Amino acid sequence: MVQMMVLAYNEVKAATAGAGKVVSPACPIRLSSQKTYLTGLYGTAYSGKKLTNVIDVGAINPYPTASQTPENTLANVKWFRTMLNNKGAKTKPIWVTEVNYGMVSMTSALDLPDATQQSFIVRNNVLLVAQAFSECSGLAGTCGTRA
Repeated sequence: MVQMMVLAYNEVKAATAGAGKVVSPACPIRLSSQKTYLTGLYGTAYSGKKLTNVIDVGAINPYPTASQTPENTLANVKWFRTMLNNKGAKTKPIWVTEVNYGMVSMTSALDLPDATQQSFIVRNNVLLVAQAFSECSGLAGTCGTRA
C-alpha cells in the first residue's frame, strides 16, 4: 500500500504542479487489530518515504462496534489524530469518509429505529465539529480537521 501511495503521490503532484491532493485510502478503525495494522502502515517506508510524507489528507472510517454510539466514533477519530501526531503528521487533515451505527458484520446489522439512526448522525456531526473538525458536507459527513 505504501508503495502505491508513494507512486500515486509523485504522479498527482507532477500532473498538478503540486496543487493536487493525495488522500490516504480510508481504513476502518473500529477493532484493535485494525488500529495495529494502521499504526504499522503509517510507519512503513518505500523508497525512503513514509506514508505520512506522501499524503495530504488521512482518511478513516471510524465505525464503532454495533452496540456503541457517536461518542465512540469520536474516540476513534481522536485515536487516529494521536497516531498521526506520533508519526509526525500533526498538520495533516483528517477526513471521516463514512460512518455506520449498528453494524454487526458485513452482512448483518442491528435494527435501529429511524429516530435512533437520525439522532446518531446528528450527534456524530455535532461531536466532530465540536472537536474542531470542519469542511463537513453530506448527510454522514465528510469532515477534515485543521488541527
